[in-house]
Amino acid sequence: MYGATLVGEVQVIGSADKGCKPYPAKLTPGASGLPIIALVDRGDCYFIEKAYAAEKAGAAAVIVADYKDERLLTMAAPDDRPEIARLQDDITIPTALVTMAAGAKLRKAAAGASPSKGSGVIVELDWKDAVTNPDDRVEWEL
Repeated sequence: MYGATLVGEVQVIGSADKGCKPYPAKLTPGASGLPIIALVDRGDCYFIEKAYAAEKAGAAAVIVADYKDERLLTMAAPDDRPEIARLQDDITIPTALVTMAAGAKLRKAAAGASPSKGSGVIVELDWKDAVTNPDDRVEWEL
């Protein structure tokens, strides 16, 4: 989404499987009517599997919250698992990794929100200043 932004409503996806498995139901927008940005925890599977499951459930983007306080790393498709790496061809939504602190703030705000009453957590993802990479994907953007 180079040169663009996406405004959406954060929905926390249950931590039991950390967004690794197909969602039991389609995600539905709250009263805001904005696209859904799924917030999932890091761990238990590859980032690409989280993005694939979220997109199939109707998410417009995915935010992955790190599980420990560390420098952010690059999300990449696994070289040793071609069956999983192939999922990237079916993913069209943006995915971002955020720090543990940022994820905790989003989760806390979402816990106190009431999307059905129009008080959900609204975020804007911004790629206006992103530099295009050869494969047309943002490889590292903070």
